[in-house]
Amino acid sequence: MKIYESTFVRQVFTIFSGGAIAQIIPFLVEPLLTRIYTPEEFALFAQFISITTLFTIVATARYELAIMLPNTLRLSVNILALSFIISFITSVVSVVIIAIFGKHIVKFLNNEPLLNYLWLSPFAILFAGMFQALNYWMLRNKRFGMISINRVFQTILNSFGNILLGFMKFKALGLILSFLFAQILSFLLYLFHFIRKDKRSISLINKVEIKEMAIQYSDFPKINSLHAFIDVFQQSIVIFLLSYFFLFDDVGYYSRTYRLLMAPVSLLGASIGQVFFQRASQYYSDGKSIHTIVVKTLRNLAIVAIPIFFVLALFAPMLFEWFLGEGWSRAGVMARFICPWVMFSFIISPVSTIPIILGQQRKSFVFSLIGNSLIVLSILIGAIFFRDIYISLLIVSITMSVYFIILLFWFLKISSDNNK
Repeated sequence: MKIYESTFVRQVFTIFSGGAIAQIIPFLVEPLLTRIYTPEEFALFAQFISITTLFTIVATARYELAIMLPNTLRLSVNILALSFIISFITSVVSVVIIAIFGKHIVKFLNNEPLLNYLWLSPFAILFAGMFQALNYWMLRNKRFGMISINRVFQTILNSFGNILLGFMKFKALGLILSFLFAQILSFLLYLFHFIRKDKRSISLINKVEIKEMAIQYSDFPKINSLHAFIDVFQQSIVIFLLSYFFLFDDVGYYSRTYRLLMAPVSLLGASIGQVFFQRASQYYSDGKSIHTIVVKTLRNLAIVAIPIFFVLALFAPMLFEWFLGEGWSRAGVMARFICPWVMFSFIISPVSTIPIILGQQRKSFVFSLIGNSLIVLSILIGAIFFRDIYISLLIVSITMSVYFIILLFWFLKISSDNNK
């Protein structure tokens, strides 16, 4: 176990170190961005990302997760090829959906100028899907250094693109283009590395095995993709409902608040989560218990999260106005209300692949349905009965905190019950 722990920590640190640099850069430029872009421009960008992400999360029908599972490289590379094919199909489908429903979508969001930018979504969807697939290929092959390098590369491109295009008065389009170009170039970096390191693997790709892998891992598009879509829809529906019920600049404040709070969550959570998924999958495949790994991971995350988010909740309005500039204390008030929600998300998200490892995707999907329904219901209650965005966010935060606690106990139970 000591050997495992040292290896686990080293691999987490490899990804975390790259992620730390990747998060420090946007954190440092954030005060500049809030002085270049208006809350309304951030709101438009948040709406674009929310719509795009609904497609991106299912761009590969979640087959990219299956890249981790086969025992042979031959089968894994055919799943990679399958993921690329489905990404292309998904991007084409998004074009059709935007053409048919685009006007209705922007009307619901009270932002008709958004329609002009939605046509960039299919490109973001295509390259994001292929990037995700290659990221899991790197993870399977334990190329944690490459994952860290690419994360830094992508963040630098996005952050400095935001600044450059902001000074050039591109407005919200600058945020969108920076995001898109960073995604494309990050994919190309992975692709060049793949071609250089895995030329022999490319020759193993064939139509027969692509079809076989599509059938063998069909639970991913049938169950996990719908599950993942609903999880992302949870994030998007918050933006959609806030856009519908409240002021447009409130959406901009909320989007930056959520982004700043989720930055450390994504940094440490994703680093631990990727290594946890790879290691726990290997342990379970070898017939070993994953319960101890789960308990230690959750315990360490809680030790880190609770004091940090407690202090943040106390001083958020003051900190946000000092950091982001005059007028941004409203974002800090929002941060205070959603801190419990984000804290429990930070603790739970790194181990959220437990149901995938243990074949509990169907039950996990039911949990996801319940959680996302609670979010929608909470916002509707706050909006309809109180007509106050702060109360809406507070209700969501309380409801989701209770939900995550229940989910945590379920993770502990199934990881214990399914010991081999």
